[in-house]
Amino acid sequence: MEKEVYKEEIQELSNEDEKKIFTQKNYFHGTPVVFEGRENDYYYFRESVK
Repeated sequence: MEKEVYKEEIQELSNEDEKKIFTQKNYFHGTPVVFEGRENDYYYFRESVK
């Protein structure tokens, strides 16, 4: 994700929790190949096994 796209998308979010989740999903954590095209599924799967 390019920096400009990241800035645009995060500004559209309404609260800090949504911004935190967005940042974790799109910046800090990569997506394994088995979840390619299903990034949201991967993030919620990862959260469920913590």
